[in-house]
Amino acid sequence: MTLPDKVPAREYARIASEIGWAPELVEALALQESNADPRAIRFEGHKWRRFRFASRAAKKFDNRRNPSDMDARWLMFEEMDAVCREDAWLNPAAGYAAIYAHSFGWGQIMGFNHRLAGYENPREFLEDMKTLEGQRRAMTNFILRSPHLMRAGKAGNEDFQLLAHHWNGPAYARNRWDVNVRGSFLSLKREGTSYA
Repeated sequence: MTLPDKVPAREYARIASEIGWAPELVEALALQESNADPRAIRFEGHKWRRFRFASRAAKKFDNRRNPSDMDARWLMFEEMDAVCREDAWLNPAAGYAAIYAHSFGWGQIMGFNHRLAGYENPREFLEDMKTLEGQRRAMTNFILRSPHLMRAGKAGNEDFQLLAHHWNGPAYARNRWDVNVRGSFLSLKREGTSYA
């Protein structure tokens, strides 16, 4: 996987022009979700336990935590995905459990949201998460297909609580997600970052 350490500013501008958001909001979201790291991947254990097949090999991942290093996170994902492919012989629905239980890229889109991101097949979604273009396409589709997100991020009328609720879930206030994104957004607006 050949991805840069940080998302180039042009990516924010490309998405913003397609969805009607300010580029600073797209960047603020990326900073909150992944520190603007396109290699970002995050395991969600509660999702894993929901989707995985209850094989001995799969259950060994139940209490795993996210390693601090992204390369180690990808290795853990690959181990989990190999188990899922094996378990699919017994339970086809479990074949995508590792994908469903991870969020990917600088927008941290969950694998179980692959259809909202524009992909019928979770494996196609996964492959696109390994490219900047794919991450941009998935994030654009994800926002365009959510009327709540479209409304929440509309340039000039940003609603950070609505955005937080529909991007991060109802527990967003616990992590001050809305406050953090709003702060980054206002800071980026003051700095006058170039998105050309």
